[in-house]
Amino acid sequence: MSIFPRLRIEPETTAKLTKPFVAATLLLAPVFGSIVSATMVLAALLGVFQHMNNNFKISVSRPQLLIFKLIVVWFSVEALFGLLHFDGWMTIIEIGENLPFLGYIFFVSGLEHSSKPDLRRFVHLASPIAAFAALSVALFQVNLGAPRAEGGAGNPVPFAALCLIVFSCCMLTALATHGRARLLGIAGAGAAAASVIFSGTRGLWPCLVILPVALAVLYRKELRMAARREYIAIALILTTGLALTHKTIEKRLVRFDSEIEHFQSGSGKATSLKEHTQIWQAGWSLLSEAPLTGHGLGMNGELMKQQTSGTGSAPIGYSHFHNAILTEGVQSGIIGILALISMFFAPLALAFRSRVDEAGRHGFAIILVTTIIYAASGATGIMFGHDLMDMGWISAIAYGSFMVFGHGAEHGSFDTGETGGKRSNGPLAP
Repeated sequence: MSIFPRLRIEPETTAKLTKPFVAATLLLAPVFGSIVSATMVLAALLGVFQHMNNNFKISVSRPQLLIFKLIVVWFSVEALFGLLHFDGWMTIIEIGENLPFLGYIFFVSGLEHSSKPDLRRFVHLASPIAAFAALSVALFQVNLGAPRAEGGAGNPVPFAALCLIVFSCCMLTALATHGRARLLGIAGAGAAAASVIFSGTRGLWPCLVILPVALAVLYRKELRMAARREYIAIALILTTGLALTHKTIEKRLVRFDSEIEHFQSGSGKATSLKEHTQIWQAGWSLLSEAPLTGHGLGMNGELMKQQTSGTGSAPIGYSHFHNAILTEGVQSGIIGILALISMFFAPLALAFRSRVDEAGRHGFAIILVTTIIYAASGATGIMFGHDLMDMGWISAIAYGSFMVFGHGAEHGSFDTGETGGKRSNGPLAP
């Protein structure tokens, strides 16, 4: 007998909730910030509740289950070494902040009630709207005098990373649709790109070139069929975007050039580049001290202060080491690094090896761009450990893997998990 109260939530209701959930977590996070993280947590709890009430079964797709198992392994390694170096409530809080990752399996299972083509069309339609909303917030903040746009994230790096996901979705709209929808996708991609530039997050700016190239290779046939007016639209958007953001670009590049000059000259002036170098050196030193088990969770700030206190400048105490591998290594050692890498690259590797239809190609594109964005962010900044960064990865990987590996409902027919309703022929369908 279930400890949960019995409540029947119809599959049609679950399907109706899917679109606003995807819109909020995949597209509107740059605007609404931590409100979306709360939505993610509530959705995970709802998924647990529905599963316990037999409203749907856990996905039986082997690739999705493997991804979930690797998430569980990473979660368990972090929790184990966190408890090994227990530091009171801080350790418990850090472990608790990783719990939303376990919601992945409930998200992909809940998505099975939705039609894959309908959900894909919705993302194509909604992504340009989300891009214009993000740009409106960025312009508002910059015009009020903020040095860098942060959106609702309260931090320019998560804002930029999440805007890059929106940028990629707009690019997919431009590549996979026709007529006005394609032009709207091009305009939305320009708006999202401008938002990324206004964030001032230089480490993620190269993604504005890398992501379109990656998607152009994946959709090269559609690109060859593009009409002249669409290329004209791209040229106009680029010109408008450069005119809108050239001051921000110039200011950030001049500052970077100045930082390089001070770094090479050995100047004692505190710069972002010098600070990054000190943090990386501190992280490597700490990883060398405890290569197998790390130092536990919730200790990064204090450990970093200890390592940077004798450098001749003020101690630095960030919650991460501006590199995902170093951060994981300091927390959970080499074992944690291996668990993180396995979890992070498994969705891309599994999707690459799968036979895909059009929905599957769309899902693979989402997984691909998410991997590129988070790898770029994790190289010089944060990858996981911020609620919005965590939420963005979970949402994008869940949506992408559903499109690749899921079956989905077929034209209003729903699988309740009890009667074995109809499913569309997905890439791994028997």
